[in-house]
Amino acid sequence: MAEYVFPKINAHCITVNGHHLVFSPGTAPPMRVGDAAFDLVQNCSGMTIRESAEWLRERHGETSGHVARQLAEIADLGYFSEPQPDLEDCTNNLPPPANFGICITHKCNMRCRYCFAGGLREADEPEDISYDTACAAIDFIFDVVQPPWANISLGITGEPQLRWDLIRDVADYGRKKSEESGIGVRFHITTNGLHASPEMLDYLQEHPEDMGVTLSWDGPPDVHNRQRLSRDGADTYERVSRTFELLRDSMKTRPSVTATVCVSEPDMAGVFAHLFEEGVRDLTIKQTRSVAPAITITEESLPAFKASFAELAELLLRADDAQMERLFTLAKDDALGRYIYRIAKRESFLYRCPGGRCGYDIDTNGDIYPCASLVGVTDYRMGNVRTGFTKQAEKFFLEDTSLPKMQACQDCWAKYYCGGPCTYVSALTCGRFDVPYGPDCELIKYLIELAGYVVARLAVERPGLLPHVLSLREPVPMGPRPEALCRRAYDPLWGLPSEAWRVADPIVLTGSRDAGGYQRRRRPKNNKAAVHLKWDDEFLYLMTEVYGSSPAPPTTADVEWWFRESIQFAIDPGNDGGESRYPWKLPEGDYEYGVAGVDGKACIYDCQANPLRPSESGKALITREDDVITYKVAIPWQQVSEFAPSVGAECRFSIVVNDSDEGIRGWLQWTNGLAIRKAPARFGLLRLVE
Repeated sequence: MAEYVFPKINAHCITVNGHHLVFSPGTAPPMRVGDAAFDLVQNCSGMTIRESAEWLRERHGETSGHVARQLAEIADLGYFSEPQPDLEDCTNNLPPPANFGICITHKCNMRCRYCFAGGLREADEPEDISYDTACAAIDFIFDVVQPPWANISLGITGEPQLRWDLIRDVADYGRKKSEESGIGVRFHITTNGLHASPEMLDYLQEHPEDMGVTLSWDGPPDVHNRQRLSRDGADTYERVSRTFELLRDSMKTRPSVTATVCVSEPDMAGVFAHLFEEGVRDLTIKQTRSVAPAITITEESLPAFKASFAELAELLLRADDAQMERLFTLAKDDALGRYIYRIAKRESFLYRCPGGRCGYDIDTNGDIYPCASLVGVTDYRMGNVRTGFTKQAEKFFLEDTSLPKMQACQDCWAKYYCGGPCTYVSALTCGRFDVPYGPDCELIKYLIELAGYVVARLAVERPGLLPHVLSLREPVPMGPRPEALCRRAYDPLWGLPSEAWRVADPIVLTGSRDAGGYQRRRRPKNNKAAVHLKWDDEFLYLMTEVYGSSPAPPTTADVEWWFRESIQFAIDPGNDGGESRYPWKLPEGDYEYGVAGVDGKACIYDCQANPLRPSESGKALITREDDVITYKVAIPWQQVSEFAPSVGAECRFSIVVNDSDEGIRGWLQWTNGLAIRKAPARFGLLRLVE
């Protein structure tokens, strides 16, 4: 037998705060290794195991080839291979258009140092959008969006509260379109927080399910007041802080916050710590984008930015059990947070952002642009809401700005995490969309390395926490609440064949983006599932039939079973949609169960228990026939306090079907709020009937 020879190693090796990390971009999360392995992985291409073991003994005094053998096993798994995402495949699998912004007004009552509005703008558009144009924008959105949701930001430039009357009318029209089309809608506004009008607060209280708010708040008073001034030059910190309190009291959930950092104030950890102490739990920190050296990042200011982000990473990792909320505070679009989620989820990107691909922004004259920063820049105009997209613009953003077309990026180790240069930054600083801005590019590569360090430390030090960090910032849109029926069983079902469990109107999960289910995976499969629900005075009966599932390796008790074939379901018996302090656990009084085949037998897990443990009551059975897996579960009602089963009784309910085809976790779900994060407000309604 030929002796094993190491293949060509595609790995990025770095040392962060004394920890050696090995990256294989896009194929596996970063690995933390010792000195010998770190040295070997950079030099072993073309060596045999025997040669590499001898090489190790000469350089590190190793007495055996165990390090070389371990690395050979890892290389055989494809860890050090370069991903090769296909442009056509990536384009075909882009999420459908779902995120839209409508510019309500260009007027603003503040004078921020770094304001991007008008930085490149050429178009001569009205200051305020007209009601007719806004309605045309809503009509356009519902023409191009696919079920189940449309996410619409009202006010992408200017201060939306200056035209709250128009925002209210446009949102009401959007809800009307939602009812007519059956497509859910969620609105969002971003405000400078200079004041919180009673009209806005009342409206948020009237519409807690579909109105979100982001507040611009740059951190401690001295930092915020230097960067964000009112039109008359007055400080604004106290007013913004008060607005946050009013919004928090008026909304069902806390408002999110965006903090912008300038060259003169690169204290990410200080900004984070201050805003966290003030009660912020959904935070995006970003650096400014401008041509002014006093504001944006330059070669001279780059080291300070890197050091500041490193301090933020250490602050996150120092969180003890009582401070774990820190780990869940950075939003998915945060400068550092986005790469933490990408690396840990092993995602590869051929585009920098969704702009112009599945997200669009609409100017006051109805013109369509790829993002808020490019609104009014006619070179990047994509069409108009009354005439639709231009084919040339669609080709430009789907093909011409894709990573394979960016020659400057082809030899970069981080390209599949980054996705290429930001069109706006490149146009602003370099005058071309396909030329990366050097300092910005170097900072992003550093942030990717830093994110890998965070992920590697979490994987070693808090492995059970990492999956929750990954899923927390997935978007969870709101909309019409799905309903399902649970039919009465007139005889005990346990022991009866599947025909007795089936109902005529099951919950059907197809993996499509509809109210029936939504599948998350790198490459969606054609799995589908049918969920049959029945009840009697003693038990809730649930049978889930999963079709098209590939055989999976057996699961043992020491494996996180939710990453394999399994189901999870949850009940909110009080039907109150309560909010939990932690995103990985339901509120007190709600119940979540998992069912998986463990060590060859069906096991029910009480997911609310700490630590997670099998449930001592209830019954479960798992069978497989060809490509169909059938889960049967009977949960005693006595486990579900505060709920008395009877005809017409209602509770909130959600179910997730997990699988691991090709070794990659995917899932089908009925309603958001369980797989992505624990949020009973997103559950569907389950009604007990005859």
